[in-house]
Amino acid sequence: MRILQYLLSQRNNQADWSLLIIRVTLGAFMVHHGLGKLLNFEQYSTQFPDPIGLGPFLSLTLVVIAEFFGGIAVMLGLLTRFFLFLMIITMAVALFIVHASDPFNVKELAAVFLLIASGLFISGAGKYAIDSLILKAIKK
Repeated sequence: MRILQYLLSQRNNQADWSLLIIRVTLGAFMVHHGLGKLLNFEQYSTQFPDPIGLGPFLSLTLVVIAEFFGGIAVMLGLLTRFFLFLMIITMAVALFIVHASDPFNVKELAAVFLLIASGLFISGAGKYAIDSLILKAIKK
């Protein structure tokens, strides 16, 4: 308990702890969001929406990469900005194209994911991420 109090009392660490919490939470939600698509890939691959003309199979493949595999990478803080970029594109397409004519309550989850991913993309993964360890190793 004292260690946690110490870490939280350090002003410089608060932003990094916040980024860790937000990153892990977004990643977990994205993994959950993409898991159904991954587990039912064969079934969805012929009927998945094709909003930008890539075909249902490729569209689904890109969404699974962004949501499921990207979610895992974002939780770990591995290639964070790359996978956040994929999430941003995926959620923007979902929000502004796939669900464009739907009521707000249908598209609000995509909007929330888009905003959180955009904020993390701007801020970066933070100190408690594999990306940070890689950068430290490169600088040595």
